[in-house]
Amino acid sequence: MLALVLSLLLVSPGAFAVVQRVVISVPQPQQLRALAADGRLDILRVTRGRDVECFADDKVVAEYQAQGCAVTVKLADAPAYYRQLMARMRGGKYAFGPYYTYPVANQKMDSLHLLYPSLVAAKESLGVTRLGKKIYGFSLTAAAAGKPGVLYTGQHHAREPFGCNNAIEFARYLGQHYGTDSLVTFLVNNRQFWFIPIVNVDGSIYNSDTSADGMWRKNRRNNGDGTIGVDLNRNYPYRWGYDNVGSSPTSSDETYRGPSAGSEPEVQAEMNLMASKGFFRTALNYHTYSNLWVLPWSWSDSYPADSAAIVDLAIEATSYNGFTWGTPSQTVGYTVNGDANDWSLQTESKAWKCLGMTPEVGGSDFYEPDSVQLELASNLIPNLLVAEAAGVYLDARTTAISGGNGNSALDPGETANLALTLKNEAVFDTARNVSTTISSADPYVTINTPTAAYGDLTNRQAKANGGTPFVVTLDAGCPVGHRVLFWARITADSGYVSSDSFSVTAGVGDLHYQPTPDNSAGSPLYYAVEDSDAASRAPAYSWAEIRGIGTRLLGGDDSTKTVTLPFTFRWYGTGYTTLSACSNGWI
Repeated sequence: MLALVLSLLLVSPGAFAVVQRVVISVPQPQQLRALAADGRLDILRVTRGRDVECFADDKVVAEYQAQGCAVTVKLADAPAYYRQLMARMRGGKYAFGPYYTYPVANQKMDSLHLLYPSLVAAKESLGVTRLGKKIYGFSLTAAAAGKPGVLYTGQHHAREPFGCNNAIEFARYLGQHYGTDSLVTFLVNNRQFWFIPIVNVDGSIYNSDTSADGMWRKNRRNNGDGTIGVDLNRNYPYRWGYDNVGSSPTSSDETYRGPSAGSEPEVQAEMNLMASKGFFRTALNYHTYSNLWVLPWSWSDSYPADSAAIVDLAIEATSYNGFTWGTPSQTVGYTVNGDANDWSLQTESKAWKCLGMTPEVGGSDFYEPDSVQLELASNLIPNLLVAEAAGVYLDARTTAISGGNGNSALDPGETANLALTLKNEAVFDTARNVSTTISSADPYVTINTPTAAYGDLTNRQAKANGGTPFVVTLDAGCPVGHRVLFWARITADSGYVSSDSFSVTAGVGDLHYQPTPDNSAGSPLYYAVEDSDAASRAPAYSWAEIRGIGTRLLGGDDSTKTVTLPFTFRWYGTGYTTLSACSNGWI
């Protein structure tokens, strides 16, 4: 033993491979498949169809350079960088920076149950890992039996802890806003929410407590050949082991799919929960990173039969967080097999289906401790939209005015027809015999025909009541630019009832132009105009590029600066004297 230790000490440091974080650019896009099948590469993301960002040791990198691939080194010594990052996070106020460790997650689940006992059930063990740790999940609902379910999971991969935070904090948001927010109240009353904050418990504990660099991905199964771990998101039974590109048969690889389909207790825990309940219709399996919204099918280049509805939901969700949507072959450039999304959607081995999708959250890394709160906020609306899509939810969308004097506006003193577009947000279900009744407390409006029938709305269908419009009269004394608020009570078969609000601005038919009612109608002091340049009634104007001129007010990512306005800007009755601008684009 002593001789072995001495010999190791005498070996030149250059003899050991150094793990780098690099971007390998293949000359031809068709060469990408070969890289995806190389188990020596820990692939992080693919961009432009030929740039592969990955972890690889310097010897493997040299091989690809010799083959004519361009290589850009992002981190020459990746483990050293992540060791420093882990030291910074562990040296702060909490044990693992802003990310919830297994004990913290358990404590927060208990706290949610104590805070909202009528909504949040006590956490329950869904299974036990190979190292004897319990895999916990919990439900949140005020719904009666038979209502559709939605599932949120985190940390299939141990080094991707954001999903745990998302599950717990989204549940907290639902509890906090139940009874005061109409959408949250409807969803909690009509959906069965389930959360598994940490699927890969052993891997999560290893990263937070033991690993120097926090970069462990797989679970902690002892494979019996000197290697550790199975990639849980390659272990689900559907199309398990379909090929060696979407998963690996080699136990040392990061995408090792395990010895058999569904062999891992963590995978069994999620599958057993979903199978035992049988009511799940949508699911989000959170991962990091790359700001992607990944859809099934994962195992092939094709979409499933419900592709139009699935894509429509993806487009709507990503309009809020800016993610790129598509299948794995479209987003990361290669197929994946044995993943959670495909297993939950397929019906070859079960009688029910659930649309599972994967948000890959984060712009540049698995750990972005300074951006956790921003990422939680940017994924809040997508979380709600996926809950809406689990069953019928009828959302009031655009309005259109017809009749009257024919200018497509509701002018003071006229009676006109009002059409309201509803959209059925369900990804699978049809809303049958839809009817809507509108009301308003506004003294300037009289509703002559308050009810309209819409018939059936299929999944993700939008429909207006143009054939049977609402008829409304606007008082002659109503100021131009006054916003009339309406409430819509929407009903459908199976006891469906919801409400939504919408508004119509008096005397305005051009949606590109919003008047400011605090100004004189004849000579307004200022206009609010979209940058589409299509505002017909705005004054002549042009857009000025301010890059490179003026005084820089903002610093790096997500910085905010507040300045004092030179006048009081009045907007719908409120006076504003300051303006806050964020470097990420918000004012």
